[in-house]
Amino acid sequence: MHDKSCTTFTTGMRRKAFAQEGEDLACNLYIDNGYTILDRNYHARRFGEVDLIAQDADGLIVFCEVKTRHREPGLMGFEHPAFDAITPKKRRKITISALMFLARYNLVNVGVRFDVMVIEYTDAPKPVVTWVKDAF
Repeated sequence: MHDKSCTTFTTGMRRKAFAQEGEDLACNLYIDNGYTILDRNYHARRFGEVDLIAQDADGLIVFCEVKTRHREPGLMGFEHPAFDAITPKKRRKITISALMFLARYNLVNVGVRFDVMVIEYTDAPKPVVTWVKDAF
């Protein structure tokens, strides 16, 4: 495990940079709330990826899926298409990746939680953040 910076410099496709900006914001929100970032963009071979892995002061390991979107007026919460993108298949991949992370670092008898954080950019100066703890 290693601590990864919450600021990255992404070149290349605009879409990837946009998603990275949302993940950076999510990362900083965890840190601001007392969490330690254990890993970012953890890849579990062909099984999947977890955007953020954090740990709280009590040792709880949190696996977070971050969705960054341009928000359309009138769409909020679980009615938002960003939440629809986290399908049962995607949840299964995140769960398998989480189990592989725990096994890789021999983390047994630890509490885990799966969060979803949606970063929605509008015309407002700051993005709207919807942080659903224990989402699945």
